[in-house]
Amino acid sequence: MIRARDLMREGLSLTLVAQQCGFSEYSGFYKAFKNEYGISPREYAARQ
Repeated sequence: MIRARDLMREGLSLTLVAQQCGFSEYSGFYKAFKNEYGISPREYAARQ
């Protein structure tokens, strides 16, 4: 998930971030990210 945070800071789309982190489906990435950080990837990206 650290890689995901770094990619989001670079401005990549959330779908591309999910793919770059090895998730074939955005939903799996969403669940893993929210479980790790307590907020959705979109919420995290909006705060950056």
